[in-house]
Parts: sequence; structure tokens; C-alpha cells
Amino acid sequence: MPAHRAGILLFLEKERHSLMKVGLRGKLSIALVSLALIPLVVVTMALVRVNVRSLEDSAKNYRLAVAHNAVNAVRGTLEMARSELLTARRILRQKGLDVSERMRLLRAALAGADVIQSIAIFSAKGQLADSFVEKGKTPYIDAPKRLSKKVMKAALAQTVHYLKSQKGQKGQFAIPFVIPVRLEGGRLFGFLWASIPIHFLHKKLKKLSALRFEKQSDRIFVIDSESHILSHGKSAMLGQKVHKKLDEATRFVRQGLGYTLKYDKQGVAYIAALEPITELGWIVVAQDDIGKVFASVRITLQRALIVGSVFALLALMLGLWMGQRLAEPVLSVSEAASKVASGDFRVRVNVPSHDEVGEMARSFNQMATDLQGYETQLIEETRIRTDLSRYLNVDLVEDIVDKRLPLKLGGERKEVTVMFADVVAFTPLTEQHAPEKIVAILNELFTFLTEIVFKHDGIIDKFLGDCVMAVWGAPVGDEEDAFKAVRAAEEMLRWLEVGNSRWKKELGVTLNMAIGINIGEAVVGNIGSEKRMEYTVIGDSVNIAARLESLARPGQILMTQALADHVEEEFDCESLGNYQMPDGKRSIELFTIVD
Repeated sequence: MPAHRAGILLFLEKERHSLMKVGLRGKLSIALVSLALIPLVVVTMALVRVNVRSLEDSAKNYRLAVAHNAVNAVRGTLEMARSELLTARRILRQKGLDVSERMRLLRAALAGADVIQSIAIFSAKGQLADSFVEKGKTPYIDAPKRLSKKVMKAALAQTVHYLKSQKGQKGQFAIPFVIPVRLEGGRLFGFLWASIPIHFLHKKLKKLSALRFEKQSDRIFVIDSESHILSHGKSAMLGQKVHKKLDEATRFVRQGLGYTLKYDKQGVAYIAALEPITELGWIVVAQDDIGKVFASVRITLQRALIVGSVFALLALMLGLWMGQRLAEPVLSVSEAASKVASGDFRVRVNVPSHDEVGEMARSFNQMATDLQGYETQLIEETRIRTDLSRYLNVDLVEDIVDKRLPLKLGGERKEVTVMFADVVAFTPLTEQHAPEKIVAILNELFTFLTEIVFKHDGIIDKFLGDCVMAVWGAPVGDEEDAFKAVRAAEEMLRWLEVGNSRWKKELGVTLNMAIGINIGEAVVGNIGSEKRMEYTVIGDSVNIAARLESLARPGQILMTQALADHVEEEFDCESLGNYQMPDGKRSIELFTIVD
């Protein structure tokens, strides 16, 4: 036998003897590692696959819901603009008004509008008859000299007709729209024309995007009928053509259906949801980076690999006995993870050991507890926001929800501006008209008064029968609070003129308001009991504001000298003389605003 073959056989024989010397514990440990790693990897990958599929479905549904919310926001803006133009139409149709009074009411309605800044009036044949712009403003786009027959026909058929967006003089886009004006008997008087600025939609969509996508304001955008970007959080994207995949998906969406897809753009994978705005031919897109969506899956996979490595090492060191001991908690964690993946955050793992598996189980329990707490917190915050937003402005609601304004008894002294706005001679109205009619008018009145207060950064303290009490400077104030209060009071009276013109015609009722405003120190905070408390202001300055309201004549705004001194830079105030307070110990000088 050759010498080299004899050497090889000798080497193999030595290795066989070495393997035979390995003890049973070592063999079982090696076998356990091999057998344990396979199911661990399978279970982990199965859980990851289930989580990926579930997370992908949730991500698609979430983005469809966000896109639907964005569509509602756009439609809300359209409806707001339409409502403002309908107010102008009601003024045109109102009988018994001369031209100057009608024009005054139209300008007052335009001054109180939030969306439109100009109105054009066209004859029944489509010829431009007149147009006017809100004082100090410029129209977003110029009205045409004449309406086409196609536009007039569409407006008559649809009651409101939206035209294709146009670019204005300042480079901004706006959407013109037309509504018909018919007199009693159905005779066509003419048409009203106005425009909605696209930048108004920018702000709403950027705010919604930042809220829904972790402060990223460019995740929601709007594309037009030719798949060009019409509204986007990044101005550089305006007018650009969307990605080819998005463009191909629009043919399904334009049939009136929501649609989701995944696509790659410049090496980044996106998941997107598309929702149509059929009346405009637009599509709202809500998209996000898939990597961010599936970040939790990667973390889960990494943790699973770490756990698997620890488990294999322990099995190798401690053998079959330790392997059997570790199998039960690993399986319990796996089962609990499946329940958590299905949305059951109440599940817990009971592992009393203090080794790595026990630490893993405790980390899992902490994760489940955190998820359950987050779910409860989210439900509670949603309930609080829903309840409080009916009475308080957005900033105060967020302060309460984020615990910057603690809900506990007590208060602090602050300088506030307090307003009381009361319906004058309300008792005779309740005696002359049905309760249902009075309640409907009050609800409409208080709805608009609340929106005006919120618009000027105030809060509604309470409703006192036919009176509303509003406060500026709480919980956070600024140097403009006094001005904001007086501006809100003037806007209330302007809006009441428009409302009365409709109520007089439709219900035979007109309302008058008297307003009192004061500025001074008051106690601000939560007053009541631990179970039932109210965020309010109390103090002498509040009582004086209420007294001013009781002294004011219909349509009059009364204020103290302190407030008149604050706002004299913007408003002309006139002294009405002194008033002796009921306590007989002091008097106050009354002021009113001079038009």
C-alpha cells in the first residue's frame, strides 16, 4: 500500500475516534441547536410574513382613509365658497331693497367671507354686468367678459358649475365657479361668478399631511385631469407630471373608485392611495415611504435573530435539559406574539426565570403593555378632542389633551379680555314665535358666533340663555387679545345684518345684539369639583363686562376706558360719559366705537 494512502486512512480513523469521544450532552446540544434553529426561523419568518401582510393592508387602508379625509377637506372648501356665493345670491333675490342697500349688503357679505375675495354678476345672456372686490384685496383671477353657452348650460343643470383651474396675475392658480340666480317664479335673473384660490387648499392639505404623517407636510397632494400636480407641500413640485405608475392608475380612479399601489421612484419605494374628486376631475394622492411603514417589521426580525442566537448558545452550553426548559417560554412568546399581531394587546407571558428568555418575555410584556396603553390613550384623546372641540378652540383642546393645561382644580390671576354678546328683547320673541323656530335661529346664531370667536383666537366660556360669553388671553394670551376681541365684536354685528335679511324673509324674525367688552385681571382656571369642573374666568372685570352688555343699546358695542386705551391705534372710540356702579362706591367711563 502506498505511503500516502496509509496516511489518509490513519487520519480518518483518528477523527472517527474523536467524534466517538463526544459525550451525550454535547451530541444532544448540537442536535438541539440544529432542531431549534429551524422552527425558530420558520416561526419568525411566518410571523414577519403575517405582520408584513397585515401591516401592508393596514397601511393601504390608512392611506385610503387619509386620502378620503383630504377629499372631504377639499370638498369642504368648495362648499364653504359655494355657501358664501349663495349668501350673495340670497341678497340679490331679496325684495324691497334699493340698489345702494343691496350693494352694501353684498359688500358686507364679501367682507365676512373666508374663501372668495371677489364676485362678478352676469346677465341672463352671459354678459358681464358688474363686479366688485373685497376692500384692500385683489381678485385671484379676473372674471371673463362673457360666459360661454356651455358654461351657462352646465350651471343651470348642476346648480353650481366648477371650471378648469386658471393661473392668475401673481402666478397662483384658482378655480372659477358659477351659480345661476333665479327670481321668484323661476325667471332667470343671471349668474354669479367667483373663484377659489388653490393656496387655500395648500394650507389645509399641508396641515392634514403633517398631522397624519409625523409632521411631513408633503405626503398629500392633488393632481388635475391631465395628471399634473396642482397642490403640493413643496412648491417646486407644482405643475410637474406625476410618476408613470400613478398616471396609469388614474384611469381606474377616474371611474369613481379608490385605488392603492406600490411604486419605485429614484430608488425609493412608495405606497400610495388615490381618491377621486369627480366634480372637478381631480385626484387626491396620499403616499409614504414603504421603508418607514415596515420599519417595525425589520426591528422585529432583528430582535428575533438576537433571540435565536441567544437560544442556540444556551442550548449548546446547557444541553437537552436546558433546551426543554427554554422551549416552553419561547413557544409561549411566539403564541403571544401572534395574538399581539392580530390586535390583542391584553396578552401577557408568564416566565418567572431571570435568564435571557425571561428578559425577552418581560420585554414582550412591556411592549404589549405599552401598546395597550397607547390604544387606550388614543381612544381617550379622541373622546376628549370630540367633546371639547364643541366649546373650545383647537389650541386649548390640544393644551388639555397634551397635558400642558392640567385638568385640576384651582386657577391663576391673568389679564384677560371678556366679551358678553346678548340678543336684545329676546323674551318677546319667545312669546311671539314657536319654540322650534326660536331654537333653530339661536342654534344658527350661536354656531356663527362661535366660529367668529374661534377665528379671532378666542374661547367660548359659556352660553347663558340667549347670551354668549367669550374670553381672550386664556389659557395663553398675547398683545393682540384686546384687538381680536373688538374685531370679533364688529364681525358679529356685520354677520347679523346678513343673517337678519334671510331670517326676515324666511321666518319673519330679526334679531338685535348688544355687546359689552372689558379688559382686566381675573382668576382663570378649573372651578368646580374633581368629578365635574369647568374652565372659566371669574372676577370684577368679568362682572363689569356683563354690566356693559346690559347697558348697551341694540347694535352697540360698549367698553371701558382701559380697553379703549388698548385699541385706540386701530379703532376710533368715543366717550359716552360716566356710569355709577350699583354698589354706589365707584363709577366707570363708557366708550363706544365710532364708525
